[in-house]
Amino acid sequence: MWLDDEGIDAKILIRDRDGKFPKDEMQDFWAGEECRVIKIPPKSPKASAFAESFIRSLERECLDWFMYFGLEPLYYLVRTWAEHYTSKRPHRGIGMDNEVLDIYPKI
Repeated sequence: MWLDDEGIDAKILIRDRDGKFPKDEMQDFWAGEECRVIKIPPKSPKASAFAESFIRSLERECLDWFMYFGLEPLYYLVRTWAEHYTSKRPHRGIGMDNEVLDIYPKI
C-alpha cells in the first residue's frame, strides 16, 4: 500500500459514519494493514471538527482556484499548500513545531 511506500506507519484511522464506504470492505481493508478503525460517535459533529476545518480550508483556499489535469499537479498543489498552511499562514500553531506530513505520493 502507498502508506508503506511513503514510510507512514498508520495505527489508527478515525472516520465518520458516512455511508459512502461499505462497512465490511472498509474494516477488511484496514484490518489487513493492521490499522484500527474507530468511528466517531453518532450525532457528534464536533468529533471531527479539526479534520473538517482542514478539508474546508484546502478546498476554499486552494482547490477551488486551480484546474489540474492529472494526479502529479494535484499532489504538488496540495503539498505546496499544506506547507504554506502549516508554516507560513497566520494561525495559532505558528512556532509550535508543526510539520507537514507529506502523505501524497511523489510522482
